[in-house]
Amino acid sequence: MEPANLVTYTDLWQVLGILSGIWFAFLSLIISLAVAWYVRDSNRRDKENDRRRSEAESNNERRHQELLKAISLLYRHVHADGSPAIVPLPDVDPVAPAPADN
Repeated sequence: MEPANLVTYTDLWQVLGILSGIWFAFLSLIISLAVAWYVRDSNRRDKENDRRRSEAESNNERRHQELLKAISLLYRHVHADGSPAIVPLPDVDPVAPAPADN
C-alpha cells in the first residue's frame, strides 16, 4: 500500500467537520422556517382578533346610539360632573321606574 492512498485522521476530522456543518446549516434552516411560519401565523391571528374587536366595538356603539335614540323621548343622556348616565326629563312622567341609584 502506498502512503498516498491512506486516509488519515486529519482527513476524517475534516470530513466530519464538513458534514457537521452541513447538518447544522440544514437544521438551522428548518428551525428558521418554523419560527418564521409561527410569527406570520401569530400576526395573522392578531390582525383577525383586532378586526373582530373593532367590529364588536362599532356594533356596540351602534346599539348604544339606537338605545339612546329610542329612549330620548323620555330621558336625556348626561355624563357630566359625576351625574348619572341617564336621567328622566323633568316634565315627562316615566312609564318604567327610573334607574336605581347605586
